[in-house]
Amino acid sequence: MKKMIDIYVDASCYRNPGPGGVGIVVNHNGSWEERCEISIEDTTTSSKLELMAIIEAFNLIRKRKYKAREVLIHSDSQYALGIVEGVFLPKKNIELCNKLQDLACIFPEVKYKHIRGEENPADIYARKASMKAAIKLGLIFLDKANEL
Repeated sequence: MKKMIDIYVDASCYRNPGPGGVGIVVNHNGSWEERCEISIEDTTTSSKLELMAIIEAFNLIRKRKYKAREVLIHSDSQYALGIVEGVFLPKKNIELCNKLQDLACIFPEVKYKHIRGEENPADIYARKASMKAAIKLGLIFLDKANEL
């Protein structure tokens, strides 16, 4: 049986631009293995965060030593997927786009799939990370933290 590693990535920006977050969920052969959220307290944009999400997926592939031919990265960002697949030419966020394209060249066997936002299990983790960054910066008061 062929092993399959599905990596779902998503990003969320509290106000745009503003602080944000990245969420990643890994499904390995049908088992939900890992869920993580990364808060970004710097002012950023949703486009940058979507690029960062796929970069973090590549970092996870490297860290976990996954075989690239077994990896499918799922994202709801047509922009980020277009950059990584070479369909779109970057006009902004050049440094992040170059980093993403370099990683795609290192892992040429990784596949990508566009999914609808409501189908993305990483969404909740991205939103939590974004809210945590906003709370830490005092943009949201702690009574909102109970919603996390």
